Amino acid sequence: MRMTTAIIIKFLTARTKKGVYQKLSLKVAERLVPHVTDAITEEMKLGRLTAVEDPETVASFCVYGQLGILFREDISGLQKAERIRKFVAGQIR
Repeated sequence: MRMTTAIIIKFLTARTKKGVYQKLSLKVAERLVPHVTDAITEEMKLGRLTAVEDPETVASFCVYGQLGILFREDISGLQKAERIRKFVAGQIR
């Protein structure tokens, strides 16, 4: 049986499944941190990020720090993305 993306999103965002969505988000974040750390390290080597001293901490903050915004139900997905983009862009140079 093949599940469509819409069905998966509906399942993960249903109010009764909020805990499942949050747990899944934490697992995804956990797996993303090493990749974001690698990307930040590469940007440092290229001289594009000069104010970063600890790439792993910055990566963790960027990945896990977004969850508070992502879990909000009172703003749209586009608003969430824009807030996260502005914050990260303002913090990492």
